[in-house]
Order: sequence, then C-alpha cells, then structure tokens
Amino acid sequence: MEVTSNSLEIDVVRDEGWSSEQLRLAVSQFEAAKRNYELERWDVRPESSLPPEELVRETATAKEMNEAGQVIRFLDTEESLAQAVRLYDGSTNLATYANPFWQAILESRHRDLAVKLLAGRMLEEDFLVSREFLDVLTAMSIQQEQPETFSRGDENSRKRLSSRTREILKGYLLSLGKSLPSKDEKAREMAIETFKYYAGQGYCSDEPLIEERLANEILKHGLNR
Repeated sequence: MEVTSNSLEIDVVRDEGWSSEQLRLAVSQFEAAKRNYELERWDVRPESSLPPEELVRETATAKEMNEAGQVIRFLDTEESLAQAVRLYDGSTNLATYANPFWQAILESRHRDLAVKLLAGRMLEEDFLVSREFLDVLTAMSIQQEQPETFSRGDENSRKRLSSRTREILKGYLLSLGKSLPSKDEKAREMAIETFKYYAGQGYCSDEPLIEERLANEILKHGLNR
C-alpha cells in the first residue's frame, strides 16, 4: 500500500548567538586542556617514555584538545576562523591528531579572511613557517585574487599566474625575513630554513627570488637579534 505524505520545507537559519557561545566554550576547553598538556610536558616527552597510567591521562587530554578543535573547525564562522588562526601555530599535528585548526582554515568558506589572517599570524613569534605552509598560503592568495585566471588552463593564463604568484611569494618572504628577529628559537630556525630555500629560487626567472645581497642582509639581521 502506497503512503502519501505532505511535503515538508525546512529553513536552516544560522544562530549567531549559539555559534558564539559554542565557540567560547570550545576555546576555553581547548586552552585548559592545552595548559595541562604542556604542564605535564607531554608535548616534548615521547609516548613510549610514559608509564601506563600517565599514558592514559595523556591520551585523554589530547582527545579533549582535538574535540574542542573539531568544534571550532565545524562552526566555520568568521569568528571561529579567527580563533582557528590564532590557535594554529604552523604545526602539522596536534598531539597525535591531524591539526584541526589547519583543517578549519583549509576548509573555511571565508577564504579572503583566512588569507589575511594567516599573512599576519605567520609573522608572530611562535609561528612555524614551513615551506609547505608558504606554498599553501601563496596558492590560496593567487586563487582568491585571480579566481577566473586560476581556473583556466591556457598558456597565457599560466604565464600570468606564474608572474603574479612569484610577486606574492616574494612579498611573503620579505615579510617573513623582517620577522626573524622577533621569532622564538624553534620558530626562528624553521623560518630561516624556509627563507634560505625560497630566496635562492628563480621561479620562472633567471634571477633569484630575493637578490643575494639583500637576502644576506636580512639573514644577518635575523641572526644577530
């Protein structure tokens, strides 16, 4: 016997107040768990060195951090994106989990804001600027700046993208170089490695991305903070 039902229309309405409250709770939960994680020095001690009962606590705390990060990730508001960028330090992983803040950034529908916030965040003292990060930020930037050209596959489009991409990458690299003196030790070491690598690359040009004399001056200034 066939059963006929009335159609049902559902309007999905974003509740900004609810989203803000969930974000506040998630950030508070994450920061409390992270403080505990670092207090126990689990961020620098290998799991293999932990006694069984401590490993249980470490695993539970890591799970708390990841769960809070996942809430922030899936909210996907401008406010939650700003928090994701603030809490993201350039690390690939968060404890034993893939970093949920990086996932939040890559998946966000607020791409313009993500690029703007990341460009500033990468200059802060604790941020680890890897080659992979700089590649992604440059790609996000050119895609947002020239979406139509980016989606084409013709030779002229590729040439235009290559030239502009080089300019964007150079701008980010010079900004990174200027931030070297203010970086903490670990972040500074990675930033120097990244700067050295890109500064000497040509990228569709016979000339290095950063002229050698200028690159050396920037590195000297960064090393003699």
